[in-house]
Amino acid sequence: MSAGLSQEGSGAGRQEVPGDRTVAARRPEVDPAHAFFAELLDEKPELLARIVRFNREKCESEPSESPESSVALSQPVADALRRHPELERAFQEHLGFERTKGESELEPEHQVDGFWNFVRPSERLALLPADRLVDLALRAAASLLAEDCARVLDREGVRALRETVGRERLEYALLRGRWLAGDIRRGALAPFFPVPGIAPEAPAGERVRVLGRLLLDALRVDWAPELRRMTEADFARLALPAAPVRVDLILKGPERPAALRALRHFFLKLIDRELDSEWPPLFD
Repeated sequence: MSAGLSQEGSGAGRQEVPGDRTVAARRPEVDPAHAFFAELLDEKPELLARIVRFNREKCESEPSESPESSVALSQPVADALRRHPELERAFQEHLGFERTKGESELEPEHQVDGFWNFVRPSERLALLPADRLVDLALRAAASLLAEDCARVLDREGVRALRETVGRERLEYALLRGRWLAGDIRRGALAPFFPVPGIAPEAPAGERVRVLGRLLLDALRVDWAPELRRMTEADFARLALPAAPVRVDLILKGPERPAALRALRHFFLKLIDRELDSEWPPLFD
């Protein structure tokens, strides 16, 4: 299993052994500041395509008011794309971009002044579709609240729980997810229990959904302010209740770094084991 979400890497990629010239021969000299993108172009064009699409959509829908706070890499990326026409096919085959005859993805209107690079794997949650984010959040929350869900025994309560969380997610939480979560509920994630902002006697399904929202907010709490601003509307539109309390009021002591590391590691395990095979490579 990769260390993507739990260990924030520099994106340096694989190491070359002495005498190995295969990597160097495959691409021209690249500014060290842009080596991460050169690595993606060679090894993960699909991830780079998603990064480019994210930036293009944000640029077209809501231009940044403070481009200096993001990473201005549009020209180096555009230059690199020109050297790798296969990435055009990645756009068409994997992302479904439509182009009129003769139109280039590299025309000036498709370039942006600020380009968010997603070097930190934990930020790549922003690249997942909304339905996958909601599914991850509910699986994680139901797994952490599996003991509470297992105590729901009356027929009406079980029916409501299945409708609120989803029958398959609930079965997953009870049979596998609780073991995947291990002891983090009583350990690093103890500040989230009982679930803040909702009565302990509230139906288990409602607590699962609130916790799911809080967990996603926690995964974003240490993102750079510019990326949080860029993704705020997307996360607010997710089919989850609004957070009843700010995460920085839940994780406000010295336990915060350990809690966030444990949460990222837990989500990485869920991504690696429960999402379709196209998604885990985004977090390597």
